[in-house]
Amino acid sequence: VEETRLRFAHAKKMLGKLRETSLTMAERLEIEELACVIEAYRQKDGFDSGDVHATSEVFARLLKLAAKYAV
Repeated sequence: VEETRLRFAHAKKMLGKLRETSLTMAERLEIEELACVIEAYRQKDGFDSGDVHATSEVFARLLKLAAKYAV
């Protein structure tokens, strides 16, 4: 549970840094979509295997954008 909280906190920081970069319009929309999904999972009480897979996909998309812009 603590590890999950740390991942969400880190994701939130990366989202903030990405919002400060000059993203394309499509990337800005993707960032907002990721932010909504991350917030929804952050508020969730428990995770099943499907949730773990889905959050991993979201984090992977976020990391890809962060790597592209060296955030």
